Amino acid sequence: TPSQPCDYIFIWDMGQEGVTWFSEQGVPMLEQAIHIDGYPLYGADYYIPTTPSLIVDGDYTIPGVQIRNTGRKVWSASDTNLSYHIYDAAGNLVTFDGVRSRLPRDVGGLGDIVTLDAKIRAPSAPGDYTIRWDLVQEGVTWFSEKGVLTLNNSMHVDDYPLYAARYNVPTPPPASVLSNGTITIPMSV
Repeated sequence: TPSQPCDYIFIWDMGQEGVTWFSEQGVPMLEQAIHIDGYPLYGADYYIPTTPSLIVDGDYTIPGVQIRNTGRKVWSASDTNLSYHIYDAAGNLVTFDGVRSRLPRDVGGLGDIVTLDAKIRAPSAPGDYTIRWDLVQEGVTWFSEKGVLTLNNSMHVDDYPLYAARYNVPTPPPASVLSNGTITIPMSV
């Protein structure tokens, strides 16, 4: 395709290599109007190495997230952040404005890649959710509102407490132990 955004007329014709074009033999050509937009202003590809699939209510950090700029717009680290939207299993919006993860630097136009640690806050209610990763230019727009596809990951929030243990001591320990003595008590955790 042409490199300059513009309206063009594409003309279809067939030819017999080294002999003739069909249009020279009276076959009508097909003219088709096309518009070349060039690269969009907003564009992004996301690579999230691991979104926890089973999590507990709370905050998490996902290291090594990469985002590639597939648009013409330079992303300023001062006003563009990685965030997300969370939907429940029925497709209902649970969190629109997710926690912001700041870009570590400005991201140049087309093809520039940035790596950062993404922060998420899991919903407090147990259940199955979809997290839709999205860039936001603060006070201006979410990239998804400009036609940029979100990256969607599934996650399950469980209601396990953050710290918990169950101990099983099959036999009671001895009633007394000599000072500076050692005893072994079999148990499972």
